[in-house]
Amino acid sequence: MSPLLELLQLGKVHEARQQASARLLISPNDPEALLTLARIAAADADTEGAEKLLQRAEAAGETAETRLTRACLDAARQDHARAVEGFHQILSEQPERVDALAGLASALAYQEQYAVALPYWEKLTRLAPEEARYHYHLGRNYLELQRLDEAVDSLSRALTEDPQHVDSFLVLSRTLEKAGQLEDAQELLEMGLQLMPQQTHLQNELSNLRLRHGDRESLPGRCKAASLARVRGKLKAALDLVNG
Repeated sequence: MSPLLELLQLGKVHEARQQASARLLISPNDPEALLTLARIAAADADTEGAEKLLQRAEAAGETAETRLTRACLDAARQDHARAVEGFHQILSEQPERVDALAGLASALAYQEQYAVALPYWEKLTRLAPEEARYHYHLGRNYLELQRLDEAVDSLSRALTEDPQHVDSFLVLSRTLEKAGQLEDAQELLEMGLQLMPQQTHLQNELSNLRLRHGDRESLPGRCKAASLARVRGKLKAALDLVNG
């Protein structure tokens, strides 16, 4: 994979956009820069802009990267059946390519094929165990399949990998609330706000939780104590770093 596309895979979108735009000023038909910007445009739902950039890249010839970008664009257009076909084609050649696996799993989830998507999310967490977003999506997938304990484990793992992954805070707290573990849900949000005091999503979630249930001192026992204990320890360590 080219350096610009590797930046995208690492989630460094701003850096990839800047470098790709600079390269196009020097070489307007640079395929790598065109594909990078096409994928960013597709992710931003600018399908028209993505199509124009992709066609310019395709003019230099079809490659695995142009096919993958086409699948990403199909997904952005919500043509998920066609996107699934495209991602499968890439994976038949490169079975452990994480961006294709993530694209395929996401497209299947959009089609509500959660049982089919599950092994791809599981594979992603094995291939890139340090990536919080894959553990997060695996947790969401488990929730859709009503596998609550596994969802708690995966969402907790997302936060141990990235203690500032806001979506994991939100979904894990709601999952704990659903399981009757209101004290855990409230504590999790409070710790998140200590780490990110300006994070309005967490503040709103905590306020709504308190409005629904109030502050309680005696609540049901915890399930999956081990995974929650790990994430507590990780968040407390992160707070210690913040507080010096």
